[in-house]
Amino acid sequence: MIDFFVIRHHGPCSSKSLLQALARYQPDLLLVEAPEELIPLLDYLHLEDLKPPLAALLYNPKALQQAVYYPFASFSPEWQAFHWARRAGAEVWALDLPQSWRLGLQQVPERLEALQKTVQDDTALEIASDPLGYLARLAGYSDSERWWEVFFEQGRGNVEVFDLVLELMQTLRQEVGSVGQADNLLREAFMRKIIRKALKKGYDRIAVICGAWHTPAVVG
Repeated sequence: MIDFFVIRHHGPCSSKSLLQALARYQPDLLLVEAPEELIPLLDYLHLEDLKPPLAALLYNPKALQQAVYYPFASFSPEWQAFHWARRAGAEVWALDLPQSWRLGLQQVPERLEALQKTVQDDTALEIASDPLGYLARLAGYSDSERWWEVFFEQGRGNVEVFDLVLELMQTLRQEVGSVGQADNLLREAFMRKIIRKALKKGYDRIAVICGAWHTPAVVG
């Protein structure tokens, strides 16, 4: 079995909904949108002094200007998922493209450009560049963060929100097609590969915890 939980990074209600869903689903494997370089750091979750807000720093030791921060707050869904897995004895795999690969691709931008589809459709380009902003404007909001806060980050959590957000994102992805940043196309292809690998391993219940925009591309 496999189920998909569509989250908003650093969303308080996303965390509440996710914890409710995990308690109900009881997965034995969590595939979390994170690079594999973060997974070894989970061994430190038991430390009492390790309290958010905090961040993991990943960098290229041969080019220190290439660095990426992964911030976590107490209400970050990924942070809560990591702790839930530790309490429940579930495994955690990285779902996202390794950060070392992404940093390497920055040095050969022409390879990414070769994947980028040239499109003249202004609406598709608008959606691909800012999907949440597009939905917010349709709802009469100028601020996508405010729109998301009003509709999805209020209350005590609701597991039904995952299906609702997934349906919204699927509709947008159908409008966009294959348009999007080449980096995202590579990441989503890698995510599908990881999901296939997990299914072949024979886990009873797999939970895929992924950002809203990416999830429709990996569900199939």
